Amino acid sequence: MSIAFRPLPHGVTWTHFRVVPTSPDGFDASTGYELNATFRYREGANGFSIASAAVTVSLVTADTWVVSGRKTAALLNHETLHYVIATLVGRELDREIAALTGANAAEVQQAARDLIQAKNDRALAIGQAYDDDTDHGRDAAQQILWVNRVHGWEHGGNLVNWP
Repeated sequence: MSIAFRPLPHGVTWTHFRVVPTSPDGFDASTGYELNATFRYREGANGFSIASAAVTVSLVTADTWVVSGRKTAALLNHETLHYVIATLVGRELDREIAALTGANAAEVQQAARDLIQAKNDRALAIGQAYDDDTDHGRDAAQQILWVNRVHGWEHGGNLVNWP
C-alpha cells in the first residue's frame, strides 16, 4: 500500500490558506482536509481482498482559509497540527485498508468506502477535541499539551492513541 500527503505534514504554510475578509464561523482560520483512497481488489480462494491501495491526505483549498490580518506563527502552528493529525489518521487508513476482505467484490468495495468515511470522521473528531481543549489555539498550555501528544504519536510509530 502507499500513502501521499499534499502537502507534507509539516510543510503547511500560509500560502496554503485562502485569505478571507471576514470569518464565516467566528474563528480566525480553518484547515480543511480530506482522506481518500483508490484501491484494487482481487479474488482468491477465500473470497475477495484488497490487492493494492493508494491513500492520499490532502488540504482542501475551499475549506482552508485565514482571516485577513490574523496570520500569526501561533495560529499557523495550531492549524498545521490539525493537518498533522489528519495525516496520522491517514496512515491508519493505509495500514487498515490492506486487511479488508469480503465474500464478493461489492463487499470489499463497501468495506473500503466505509473505512475511508470512518477515518475522515475520526480525524474530524480528534480535531474537534483538539479545538475544544485548546480553545482553537488560544489556550497556550493546552496547545503545548496537544503538540506534545501529537509529536508522541508521530515518534511512537505513527500510532494515534485516541479513543
